[in-house]
Amino acid sequence: MAGGKLSPRQKMINMMYLVLTALLAMNVSKEILNSFALLNNGLVKTNTNFTAKNEVTYSNFETAELNDPNKVRPYHDKAKAVKKRSLDMFNYIETLKNELILAVEEKEETEILGRNGEDSIIKIASNVFYMEGKDDNAKPTHYFMGDLDVAKEGVGKAWEFKDKITKFKQDLITYIPEKEKKNIKLGLETDDVYSSTEDMMLKWENNNFYHNPAIAVIAILTKMQNDVKNAEADIINALYKQIDVSSFKFDTLS
Repeated sequence: MAGGKLSPRQKMINMMYLVLTALLAMNVSKEILNSFALLNNGLVKTNTNFTAKNEVTYSNFETAELNDPNKVRPYHDKAKAVKKRSLDMFNYIETLKNELILAVEEKEETEILGRNGEDSIIKIASNVFYMEGKDDNAKPTHYFMGDLDVAKEGVGKAWEFKDKITKFKQDLITYIPEKEKKNIKLGLETDDVYSSTEDMMLKWENNNFYHNPAIAVIAILTKMQNDVKNAEADIINALYKQIDVSSFKFDTLS
């Protein structure tokens, strides 16, 4: 999971996610499907809170740069680059969720948005509790694996997604201060995993997207967005810390 030091709330979310993911190997009841919907909606709110907290840090950078431009600007520029890169990745995952929901629900975008288009497409996945196709495991597989429904290099959204995650992490690492690199974990792991139920190694694509219920896949994607926000927070806080390290604070001048 992302982050070196996690808040109690983040640890709880990670634990809930792991428990519900483990339940996928068992009989998926309506209650479990609804639990994934609730988890997803909770993660959406957590991501909103992450965004607000990160904006406070960016605001602190702006204030600090006004006070000492030469010292702060290099770190602030890196923080702004992290913000842009993270936003691009977050929105890419959001697009995956929206497209998947449209495919599963077999509805046009205008039907979900409403006749007057009151809600933006970016908000479709903000509340999935009332999705009709929560248990659909065929369309998510087809969406991510392609026409053959098989994880294959260079084919399907899953492979494209995996490649984008790899490049995203490579980019973010370049902005982490050298002394902080051992303390910051970016999450978004793409390694193959061992399945005890099947007694074999599973590709990352299969583990996350192959024949998993739509609502579970959506929750997984939202959790990945959570990892993006968490990584962004860790890095910009580490960058801001570099300003404090080189600062001298006085309460009395003799």
